[in-house]
Amino acid sequence: MHIASLMLLGSGELGREFAIAAKRLGCRIIACDRYANAPAMQMADAFEVFPMLDGKKLRAAVEKHKPDVIVPEIEAIDTATLEELEKEGWRVAPSAKAVRLTMNRDGIREFAARELGLVTSKYRFAESREEAIAAAAEVGLPCVVKPARGEGSRNTLRIDDVAEGARVCADLLAGPEPALLVEELLVGRDTRPFGDYVSVESVVVNGRPHHLEVTGKLPLVPPFRETCAFWPAPVSDAERARLFALTDAALAALSVADGLTHTEIKLTEAGPRIIELNGRLGGFIADLAGRAAGLDLFAIAGRIALGLPVELPASPRLDRTTFVFNNLPPAGARRLLSVSGVPAVRALPGVTSYRPLFTPRRLIRGGFGTEELDLLRGSCAGPDEVLALCRATGAELSFDFEMVPDGAVRTFAATELPSWQALA
Repeated sequence: MHIASLMLLGSGELGREFAIAAKRLGCRIIACDRYANAPAMQMADAFEVFPMLDGKKLRAAVEKHKPDVIVPEIEAIDTATLEELEKEGWRVAPSAKAVRLTMNRDGIREFAARELGLVTSKYRFAESREEAIAAAAEVGLPCVVKPARGEGSRNTLRIDDVAEGARVCADLLAGPEPALLVEELLVGRDTRPFGDYVSVESVVVNGRPHHLEVTGKLPLVPPFRETCAFWPAPVSDAERARLFALTDAALAALSVADGLTHTEIKLTEAGPRIIELNGRLGGFIADLAGRAAGLDLFAIAGRIALGLPVELPASPRLDRTTFVFNNLPPAGARRLLSVSGVPAVRALPGVTSYRPLFTPRRLIRGGFGTEELDLLRGSCAGPDEVLALCRATGAELSFDFEMVPDGAVRTFAATELPSWQALA
């Protein structure tokens, strides 16, 4: 006997962990994604394979399984259909409006700038080469071009001149992206050796945000790829308060009543600026929360989705820095064949675990998105020690790749991978 049925729209690793937690609460899980055998499908009671941007197929799946709650986990969803379903009586957690605004970059930018009055980077949307050129001229160069809807830093590029921008935008619009966001390049203040941006992780219950922690980062790897996240971020108490206040304002104006949120914020000389607000967990945040503070965010998310009471402990003062670090594939790599030096890395003081995330049969997509080759988890006395430990792995790890176009095998030391630019 199940207490409720939950339909997951997105069934990756985050969806899998959510499914495990929800099943422990007694739920029946229907896992949906655009590809078969997705991680959450392996734990689910039923599954559906379809592109969730197809509104007709999304509606058909909902009407077939009749879930008590629909839980979106990814950005690539037909949010118009989701709003229609909610109006018809289907429950969406946290809400279809919140999903539309936080998962679509066009929606959240328009709402934040025009309705909330929050300071954001200059931006324009473009659906043609000509509109993109005009947008770049208006926001100024250098600028950033990214999909109006997307995840994992997919196809996010820095543009420094008009000719380059015209070519890049034409290629993206002719291929995978129906619309682009062209925005001002926000320049962060000097926070080296750490990144000039952070994220605020929050749980909202009955309209009241409970901020768990500020997540620190390492500098982005060009063009805009993440390699590391750690708790707590090296920010002062005064700046932490400003970050929480900015997040409070955004969540209140969005009328977020319940759910988990991940708010990315740039640290500039003029003050913090919101980059993105996501109505879901950020990558690896649940792992950091569990190891650093003993919080089970997937169980909390499940209870919120079901409308069950949620009790949150006071945010602890963390006396150690808990982190995750990922190596990224080199240009031209097709497959990761093997990783050497794993036992030596696992033996390093401060390392909790290390594991490759790719199997030899899994293709590396390439391009400009973030694809994590592996996962290094650990805990150190502070952020400087995290840097030292990540650097120490470079003396131990090497990676064998099958390369394009001819399938030649090439060995890369960890220090030769793009991720090492964040540690330089």
